[in-house]
Amino acid sequence: MTSHDLLDLFFARSGVVCIVGAGGKKTTIYRIISRHSGRVAVTSTVYTPPYRARLGAHVVIAPEAELKEKVVRACRQHRRIAYGQPSDKVARVRGVTPACLSAIHVEARFDLTLVKADGARLRWAKAPAEDEPCVPDRYDTLITVVSVRALDMPLSSDVVHRPEQFARIAGMRQNERISPVHLARLLSSADGALKAADDATVVALINMVESRDQQRLARAIAEQALELNPRLRRVVVAAMVRDEPVMDVIEGAGA
Repeated sequence: MTSHDLLDLFFARSGVVCIVGAGGKKTTIYRIISRHSGRVAVTSTVYTPPYRARLGAHVVIAPEAELKEKVVRACRQHRRIAYGQPSDKVARVRGVTPACLSAIHVEARFDLTLVKADGARLRWAKAPAEDEPCVPDRYDTLITVVSVRALDMPLSSDVVHRPEQFARIAGMRQNERISPVHLARLLSSADGALKAADDATVVALINMVESRDQQRLARAIAEQALELNPRLRRVVVAAMVRDEPVMDVIEGAGA
């Protein structure tokens, strides 16, 4: 499987694609946008680090009242746009509301809008809070991310963002070591990775897989998650920082 397949694997050729979870959301967004030849937007509904030059996008930062007009104007000259709001937090861009990004997607005629829809504080797994994820009323694809590096680590805030919620979803105790079944429960749970999925196509990404042993464990996670919930369309096993990132693809029953 080559990196040229990423757009099809993640159902990311068109529409609004929301990315949630932990362990490689930003890298995944950057890889997808690098493969798309159309008009693409990148934005966030939560606070996010400033957009880097390697994204290859023209950056528009403006208050929401001015944002749509400025993005539409920028589209006359630029194919890739990254946008958000100014923030009083150091080294952060403020997110936009779901209604704003939906309006911009239509008005600017983007082929694809990629949305970072939650935060994870650089952890390897996360469970959503009450108000997460922050997604539009209607969107096309949900990509849920988890890192294989969470396996065999004790459940703690050093490894998992919102460990109390994770423990409840995964059925485990604090400081118990995270197993494949725990991550499978997270990826398949309507209270976990599938929260707010609604009618979207759902693809799970098990990221940071570097060895054959990790690949075997990732496949075990994928097979259990797909068995637990048929809402999952497929699971992609990858190391998204590699030139050829995809190592395995496990299809769901509805594929």
